[in-house]
Amino acid sequence: MDEAKKTKEIKEIKEIKEGKEEKEVREEEKEVREEKKPDLSKVPETLLQPLCARAQYSRKQNAKFRDQKAEEIAGLPEPDISWNSKYRAMSAGTAARTIAFDLLVRDFIDKHQNAVIVNLGCGMDTRYYRVDNGKIHWYDIDLPDVIGIRKQFFQESDRCFMIGCSVTDPDWAKEVWKKEAPPSPLLSIGKRPVRKKQMLFLIEGLTMYLSADQVGKMLGNIRDTFPNATVFMECMSPYRIKKQEAGKSEQGSGPKLLWGADSFEDMGDAAEGFENVEDSSILKGMEALHPGYRLIDWMPLVKRSSQKILIFRKKVS
Repeated sequence: MDEAKKTKEIKEIKEIKEGKEEKEVREEEKEVREEKKPDLSKVPETLLQPLCARAQYSRKQNAKFRDQKAEEIAGLPEPDISWNSKYRAMSAGTAARTIAFDLLVRDFIDKHQNAVIVNLGCGMDTRYYRVDNGKIHWYDIDLPDVIGIRKQFFQESDRCFMIGCSVTDPDWAKEVWKKEAPPSPLLSIGKRPVRKKQMLFLIEGLTMYLSADQVGKMLGNIRDTFPNATVFMECMSPYRIKKQEAGKSEQGSGPKLLWGADSFEDMGDAAEGFENVEDSSILKGMEALHPGYRLIDWMPLVKRSSQKILIFRKKVS
C-alpha cells in the first residue's frame, strides 16, 4: 500500500470516529436538556390556573395586555391545547384583575422609579416582566415549596429576587430589609429614619384564604419593618364569603374562603398603624375589557360582589 493511500484511509477512519463522537456528544447534550426541562404537569393546579388563564387571554388578538412570560411557561415543554378550554372560563376574571393591578403598579412606578416592590403570595405571578422599568427592585415571596417550583421556571437577577417564607413569618421582611436598607442609605430626619426608596407591597389572590389573625400578622410584618410602605391588597367581598358559608358559593370543593373586606374600615385591627388612601376594585379592569360594564358598575349588587383592591399606607408617626 502506497503512502498516499494509507494516509487517506487513516484520515477517513479519523473523520468517521470524530463524526461518531460528535453525534454521541450531541445526543448526550440533548438528554441533559430534556432532563432539565421544566415539567408543568408537576405544578399544583392552584399555581397553574392563574398563569394559564393569563396566557390564554394574552394570546387573544385584541388583548389589553401581553404576558409573554406566561405564554412561554404555559407552552412548556410544548404547546398544550388542553388548558385552552380548561382555563377559558376564568380568563376574563383573571384578566380584569391583572389589568386593574397593572394600572396601579405602573402608576406607582411612574411616581417612584427606584421603588422596591414586594409581591406577597406570588405563586407563578409574572407581573415583574410586564412592568419592569429597568430600575425597580422586586421580591417574590411565597412558601418554600412554592418558591422551589417557581425557580424551575424563573431566574433571579440583580434586581429580582425570590424568598421562600410564609407571609405571616417576619423573616421575609427582615431579609428584604437587610438587602435594601444597609446603614449607609439611611438618612436621619429628627429621630425618624427615612428610606430613600418607596416600598410597595402587592397582595393579590391571597387574603381570602387567610384568617383575620393571619392577615393581621402579614400586615404587621410590613408595618413593623418598613417606614415608607404602601400596600395594594385584593380582598374578596364579605358578601361572597357569606355565600360560601351558606353553601351557595361557586367555589365548589376548592379552598375554603375565610376573610373578606369591602373597605379599609372593614379591616378592623389588621389596619392598625396604616391609613386609607383609596378603596378601589377590579371594576376598572372589567371596564377595560368590556366598556359597556360602565353602565352597570354603579349598581349596588355589582359593587358589593366585585373584588376589592384596598390601597393604604403606613402612618407617619
